[in-house]
Amino acid sequence: MDNLTPVKKLELGCWPTPLQELTNMGRILGNGKRLFLKRDDLCGVGLGGNKVRKLEYILAEALEQGCDCVVTGGGSRSNQPIAAAACANRVGLSAYLVMPERTGVVPRYLAQQLGAVILPVEAGESGTVPKVVRQTAKALREQGRKPYLIPPGASSVHGVLGYSDAMKELYGQAAEMGLKIDHVICCGGTGNTYAGVVLGTKLYSPSTSATAISIGRRFCHKTPCAKWQRRLSAVWEPQPR
Repeated sequence: MDNLTPVKKLELGCWPTPLQELTNMGRILGNGKRLFLKRDDLCGVGLGGNKVRKLEYILAEALEQGCDCVVTGGGSRSNQPIAAAACANRVGLSAYLVMPERTGVVPRYLAQQLGAVILPVEAGESGTVPKVVRQTAKALREQGRKPYLIPPGASSVHGVLGYSDAMKELYGQAAEMGLKIDHVICCGGTGNTYAGVVLGTKLYSPSTSATAISIGRRFCHKTPCAKWQRRLSAVWEPQPR
């Protein structure tokens, strides 16, 4: 893979985020076990969360392609639209957000304050939001705009890279603290973040195990991990440890 072009990224978040010990939980677990939390909610953009690391890669590509706006969406409780609006605003891109009508007042207000255009859709089948995202992008092209589509959850090859970076950061912090992390656990919806966790763990702490806890009925980690691995191998070569 020597002919691969390095994948570009932006610096949007406040890194590294803290690695915080949950001492009371450790006492509850007993037997000398220690539990730590990677505080990506404190990344400093929007409401925080796992999307900002992904958007650093995604928006770098959008800018490189000369796009002038982004179109994305998510479920009524997703942090993706807010994070996308905040990050797009920061790099000078306008944002169009497809959001279910039942989305709470606070997320919609924050999106509007960040300059985003909200496109409400009725609650329906699971494919409604992606469908309207595609329709919106098509309409924008017809108006002479150049939109960049961000998939729900920012689930893309770039998302995997974002959380591989997170694992490199985490294991580096652990080493500085004299810790050996033996197990990493994350939640998963599409499997994209978990794929990055697995990749970063394999690269930077091979003896550590990684587990995903599904937040949806259809998530199965084996299939999405294999999918992201195939896509990633076509565009990216890991850096030396």
